[in-house]
Amino acid sequence: MADEFPERPEFQIDPFWAEHRGDIRRVKEAIECPQTEAGKKAWNEVLADPFFKVFSRIHPIYGSLLAVMEYEEIARIRGEEHSLGLERKRMILGALNLRIEDAVKVPFDSSERKGYEDYRQFLEKIVGRLRVVDSQTQKGTRWLSFVNSLFFIFIQEVNNLKGVEGFNLRIGDIRMDIANGLPQEDDHFLKAVLDKMPSEQPLEAKQEERV
Repeated sequence: MADEFPERPEFQIDPFWAEHRGDIRRVKEAIECPQTEAGKKAWNEVLADPFFKVFSRIHPIYGSLLAVMEYEEIARIRGEEHSLGLERKRMILGALNLRIEDAVKVPFDSSERKGYEDYRQFLEKIVGRLRVVDSQTQKGTRWLSFVNSLFFIFIQEVNNLKGVEGFNLRIGDIRMDIANGLPQEDDHFLKAVLDKMPSEQPLEAKQEERV
């Protein structure tokens, strides 16, 4: 029997997320799934994994993380690492929160092997941890790898799902495959991937708005 669609939990709305809700929606659309050949391969090859068959709602979340990794690697290979600044990181975190909630809360049907209650603790924990990362980012925390940190949180919370043990992902290998595949991708395509992300507003423009 299908689960009753749960009420959306009430969170205190972060002023930044409220101010940039349009941009965060754009990021959410941009990270819906991986775009590069290597990213799509990594996403599709796990479909045969028994874990992803049982916990099918985890697969789209994994796809969004891969999309963020692609973005980071494309920015790096094009010499635009600076584009992943504080505001952009916070938009990505806001978009990931929305993607995770959407993935878990779309109404369940009888063909699924797990229901909402099987995911509820995962949802609450990972959303809470992403909000901590957002707070740390806002305070200026420098991450050795922002995206890898998100993957590690994802892996840890997946392993906290009831009945799951030893779940892991080859993050380094996946990143290398994506990076190695980028030179074969069309440059216009790579630029289009970057352009899907909202631009960070220059500091001068922000100061002018306050005057």
